[in-house]
Amino acid sequence: MQELFQKIGGVKGIEKFLDEFYPLILEDTRVKHFFNGIKLKDLKSHQSFFLSYVFGGIPEYTRKSLRESHKHLNINDDAFDIILNHMLTAFKIINLDAQTIISAMSILETTRGDIVTKQ
Repeated sequence: MQELFQKIGGVKGIEKFLDEFYPLILEDTRVKHFFNGIKLKDLKSHQSFFLSYVFGGIPEYTRKSLRESHKHLNINDDAFDIILNHMLTAFKIINLDAQTIISAMSILETTRGDIVTKQ
């Protein structure tokens, strides 16, 4: 798994990804409301830590669970798909190869159950 973290470029690669990703979602009227009142610097810090974990760069995730940190947002499958699509776009912008993108997107898809609110 650490191989994926390295292919993405480690922490610097994740930061580069986030620099491309957040403008995409913060300009998208369908999902930007989920981020109202959140400081971008804090959000990037949390996301960088989480992505470092899921992509194999750190051995343990020691922060609030995904389910706990997202349950109040009432995110549905459509919103999750929109955000995943923006992640895909950001991975392409930073010029990751296709296999690395597929691996990363597959891992991100596994978080759906913890992020999407069951209706």
